[in-house]
Amino acid sequence: PATNYDPIATVDDGSCIDIITGCTDLLMYNFDINANTPCNLDNTAPGSNECCEPYVSGCMVNNADNYNPLANTVFVIQ
Repeated sequence: PATNYDPIATVDDGSCIDIITGCTDLLMYNFDINANTPCNLDNTAPGSNECCEPYVSGCMVNNADNYNPLANTVFVIQ
């Protein structure tokens, strides 16, 4: 399928744009610059950006006292 599919077209003019599902929210950790269609949690069909993951800062060193297993962004003190 294509995002610009035309059911009445009779000639393929090469203008079809493939559907690429992914996180389309620029402010999310897993934003996909190539995605043109929001994804569901299972990332297999168009949805409402349910698959987007927010930034979670914290310690990512698993043997540290303040380790955060949900962290996906390193917190840097400046």
